[in-house]
Amino acid sequence: MKPLSSLLLAVLAGLTTTLGVPEAAACSKTPISDEAFEAFVEDGYFRDRQGDYRGAIEHFQRAIAMRPTNRKVRYLLANTYWRDNQWTNARFAWETLLRMNPADKDGKEAVAWLRDYAREAWVPSVETLAGGGAGYVDGRGRAARFRNPNGMAVAASGNVYVTDTGNHRLRRVSPDGRVVTVAGSEQPGWADGPARSARLFAPVGGALDPAGNYFFADGARVRFLTPSGMVGTLAGDYQAGWGDGGPGVGRFVRPVAVAADWRGYVVVSDNGTAIRLVSPDGQVRTVAGGLEPGWADGVGQEARFRYVSAMRMLDKNNVLLVDSGNNRLRELNLVSGKVKTHPGCSKAGYLDGPLEVAHWRELSGVAVDSYGNMLVADGGNRAIRRISLGRDVQTIAGGNAKGPPRDGPGLMARFGEPSELAMHGNTLYILDRQHHAVRRIQLGRMFN
Repeated sequence: MKPLSSLLLAVLAGLTTTLGVPEAAACSKTPISDEAFEAFVEDGYFRDRQGDYRGAIEHFQRAIAMRPTNRKVRYLLANTYWRDNQWTNARFAWETLLRMNPADKDGKEAVAWLRDYAREAWVPSVETLAGGGAGYVDGRGRAARFRNPNGMAVAASGNVYVTDTGNHRLRRVSPDGRVVTVAGSEQPGWADGPARSARLFAPVGGALDPAGNYFFADGARVRFLTPSGMVGTLAGDYQAGWGDGGPGVGRFVRPVAVAADWRGYVVVSDNGTAIRLVSPDGQVRTVAGGLEPGWADGVGQEARFRYVSAMRMLDKNNVLLVDSGNNRLRELNLVSGKVKTHPGCSKAGYLDGPLEVAHWRELSGVAVDSYGNMLVADGGNRAIRRISLGRDVQTIAGGNAKGPPRDGPGLMARFGEPSELAMHGNTLYILDRQHHAVRRIQLGRMFN
């Protein structure tokens, strides 16, 4: 293999050691010069030509992580991937090319390549299923209107339930994009009963249990909509407070997100700083955290969160937490109460690459695909990003670019503020809160 310069060897050694050093060191990693970087990429291409495809891909992944913004380098990477034309490299060719400016000379050439290649290769494409402007309208596709939706879940039937916060309603979106109101009215309030006469007050969050009950947070209450169309209150009341116990005793400060487990228990992020568990009969128990914000792993009240804005059940006992306030992904075991933080950098920014050095900005939603990869809504960067089983972070749609929301392939798509995510088969549903829309991406073989 072609030898690397001492500078490149030092860079590689530094990248490897950041995996086990304090976070500050990983977050302060700086890119190398263009000249050294080009030599580094050439070494990856040499590996590729020798048939070491896996080694080449790992090499290029590190290259992207080390130099995420230089246009000249991106173009070099794009050409390198393109020569090989292998499925193993196709994904990275798309991701690299689509980050380029489509208005300049290199970008126009890249787009032309993409159009040709699209006849043979699959690329994730974003489309708007329903909505696209603030208001209240039932209807199909872009004719429908939501107002600041803040919660979503997908049923086994493929219907998407949306917590339409600004309209004080719950809505249902069918797979063909037809939107209907299923609970609430223009008059806000807290009244249980038949869905159309029930009243909601700026509800948030959304989760479905195996029986088809849709849970959401409403003021200081955790409420639900049954499949038969009845709205009820599971726990909490009109008065905000703090207390574990049964009905009339268990109270919440301000629930902001919910998740439902296989038994019908509901996990609640209360005030963003505590994780509480509600049994089917309304018993409330604090599992981890408390009223004080912070950042600490541990068991039960030893743990600290700054603002848990979304949650997703990983299995029967473990829940994945999006701690937006700390810009990190956390994990909680509901049985032991133990909290751990996934590797990463809490410094706000935008950087793909190994999970230990990737940067985020205002994480806001998470889902898990059928292969076990995590899909993350990076709200501040207006991007959908993927954490592979190999702990590598890649942007699959959108990106840190300004502009009005638009549909389109991968990184050419634009979001207002992607927030909640939900998976149904190989379809990823995205709640674009700022765009007041439900959008989706069909995931395919590039994720195999």
